[in-house]
This record gives sequence, structure tokens and C-alpha cells, in this order.
Amino acid sequence: GKFEFLYREFLPLLPPLLDILNKFQSSSYSSVLKELFVELCLTVPVRLSSLLPCLRLLMRPLVLALGSSSNELVTQGLRTLELCVDNLTGEFLDPILEEVQSELMLGLWQHMRPAPYPHGLHTLRILGKLAGRNRLFLRLTMIPASDAKSPSCLKLLPLVMPLQASAAERANVRDEMDEAQGSISGHLSLSLGSIYMPLKAILTTPGEDAEAKANAAALLKLCIMTTLRGSAGNNICLPEKPKDDVAAKLAHKNKERECRALQIADVTGSKSKEILELEQKTVRDMFVTLFIASTDAQAQAEIGGFIDNLTRHFAILYATDSPRTNKHLPTDLDPLVFVNAVVKVLTSDNASHMKIGRGILATLTETIFTIRDQQSIPRDEDCPFFHSLSAQLTHCCHLSEWHHKSGGCSGIALLAAKWPLTLLCRHEVSFVRALLFVLRDSSPEVAINTVEEASAALSLLIKVCN
Repeated sequence: GKFEFLYREFLPLLPPLLDILNKFQSSSYSSVLKELFVELCLTVPVRLSSLLPCLRLLMRPLVLALGSSSNELVTQGLRTLELCVDNLTGEFLDPILEEVQSELMLGLWQHMRPAPYPHGLHTLRILGKLAGRNRLFLRLTMIPASDAKSPSCLKLLPLVMPLQASAAERANVRDEMDEAQGSISGHLSLSLGSIYMPLKAILTTPGEDAEAKANAAALLKLCIMTTLRGSAGNNICLPEKPKDDVAAKLAHKNKERECRALQIADVTGSKSKEILELEQKTVRDMFVTLFIASTDAQAQAEIGGFIDNLTRHFAILYATDSPRTNKHLPTDLDPLVFVNAVVKVLTSDNASHMKIGRGILATLTETIFTIRDQQSIPRDEDCPFFHSLSAQLTHCCHLSEWHHKSGGCSGIALLAAKWPLTLLCRHEVSFVRALLFVLRDSSPEVAINTVEEASAALSLLIKVCN
């Protein structure tokens, strides 16, 4: 037509245009602008035949469109996907969809709702056109069955009773269950994952009922306490009878550590590496959910004080921990899983979550130094906590997403303000390299706030160390 010459001029600009719009979607811009970038990707004025070489660049915007809260953007995403399914063969389209297949199918399934929901019939039509291909991804996302013998399985008994039940009421329930079980020995168990996932959905979904959130927060606290109490060989278990005196707590922890060191030769772990990693990931995710839930006013009253106590508990563990000659047992949960959770929240793309992460990290660091001062332990003495934290923050600075870089820079700036000079100087080179990488790797138009944070952190670090 009359715009053919303009169309030919636009075609060479298509690949770099889609590439920069994809980068903008993972930038520090607001969610409104990110939705605009997604819409621009899906509405580029070109024919499908001209779009084929760049079709992979549309997959991520397509997934984001299906997960959007905007009806117009969801409709545009469904139209684009249907256009591809109708006009492209499976041999060409399947390898392209494979990169985001799980996320794409889950995005489609969440729109499978009856009328008057506007996208249900359209989604059903697309799934019908995909035929058996809409189930291929299931073999890639199978969740391994939980091991009932694993320490990460919770006793059912404390979960079937009201959370505010008195000791007498709990004893009565226990007696009734014992009578009902008769000759059956042992305890009924529930997988920690089966309990945690519904709690996460309630606590992280905005607009949920206030009472439901309060109950979910209370149950999550119970899950965490049960997991930390764990078995006798667990590195992060809580003492059965906590003492008020900090020195007594430290002596108790040191005694436990010495006893475990003597028993290492006699212990044979029955857990596989995969099960242990799954347990540690579940515990870390529980901590992350707890931190995120504290940003909600409805759950804050229930878990605010618990987070402070939990932070002090791990501070006591880290304060007296020295470089280990023997690693923790193969069946133990690593105490540094708490640090992993704090760093994950610190590097979130949500500003309120990042603020919570900074607050917890500051409290943890200050408490560790306070305890060391009370116990006459040098502040700059090495411990696994310092090495793990510094390594994770520098690693975050080298990741591609802006929020990881921003969280890494924010954490390094906090350490530069809190750590003693001798300890900070040991890690100065790695911190400076990480911050320089952020300045070199981050373009101002994608993450201008990150560039400013890296510059401020680098200036503070050099000023303190020199």
C-alpha cells in the first residue's frame, strides 16, 4: 500500500526495538510503565512473516501480559498467542515456546474461569488448539513426593488445635487422639511444603481477609518454630529451655556444637543431597514469606515481635561461630539459611520489601557486635556469617536484574557504615570490584537509581577504608 516504503524503513529497527523494550521490562521503572513496554512489544506494526526472526523476543512480554491485572493487556496477549498458534506449525513454534512453556501454561490456566469472567472462553479455545502440547510441560515441573521421615515434616498434633488453646486444652486433645489411635504408634505427619504453600498464598496476596492473614501468620510462626526446634542434631534448633542470660545461651550453644563435633564420626546421614537442598529452600522461603508479610499492617501485629526475636536468635548463633574445621552434618540445616533469606528480601523488586531486608540486616549486624562486646570477642574476628554475607552481596551486584544490583549496593553501603574498619578492609577489594561492575554494566536509562546507589556506596566505602 501507500505505507510500503515506510514499512520497509521500519523493519531494520524491529530487532533492536524489541530488545530494548525487553530490557525496560526488567528495569526499575514503575509497574505502569512496564505494562506500557509490554503493550508496545505486542503491538508492533509489522506482519507476522516479518516478525518470525524476532519471535523469541515476544515470549517474555507474552507471559507478562497474561499475568497482568489489565484486561486489555490480557486480551492482547491472548490474541497474539492465538495468532501464532493458528499460523505457525508446531515444529517451528514449540522450540520457541519451550523457553517459557511452564510460565505460559500456568498463565493460561489462571484465566480458565467461568462466565462472566471475560477471558475464560478465549483461553479455552487456545488450549484446545494447542491440543496435547498444553500438557507436555507437566513432566518438567513434577514436584518430588515429600519424605514422611524427613525432619521437615511437622507433627499434625499442634496444627489441629486452636492456636490460642491453653495447655489443659492441648492435653485433652492429645488424650482424645491417643484413645482414637488405639494401638497405632507414632504420630501423624504433614509435609511442611503442603502447609507452607497455602500460607504463602494468603500472606502475599493483597486484599485478603484480615482474620485469615492473622491466622496464617500465627500458623507460619508455628511452622518456623517447629522446624527450628527440629531434632537434636539440627544446627539451627532452638534450646528446649531458653535462658534469660545471654552468656548462658552462648554456653549452651557452644556445648551443643562441641558435642556434635565429637559425634561426627558416629553419625551417618540418611538424607540425600536433593532432599536436604529442598528442605533448606523451604525453610528459606518460609523466612522470606515471614519478612514480606511483616509489610502488611494486618499481619504486622502478629509477627513483628517474632521477627525481632528470630533475628536475635540467629545473631547469638553467628556471634560465637568461628571458621569451622568440620562442616555441619550432611543431615543438618545450615544456620546461614537465615542470611540467604535476608539477602533475598533485600534484593526484591518491591521497595517496601527491600526496606524490611535492610532493617533486618542492620539489626542482625548490630546485635552480633553487641554480643561480641559483652563476651570480649573481637569485633573483627572472622566467622562464616561475614564471609557468606559479603559473598552473596557481591554476587548480587554481578547479576543482570536491576533489583539484584540495587540490593547488593544497598547491602554493601550498610556494611560500610556498620562494620569495623579492619573487617571492612579485608573485603574492600571484592566490594569495590562489585560496585565498579555495577557502574560499568548498568545503563542510566535502564536503572538510574541503581547507578546512583552504586556511586554513593563506592564513595562511602573508599572514604571509610582510606
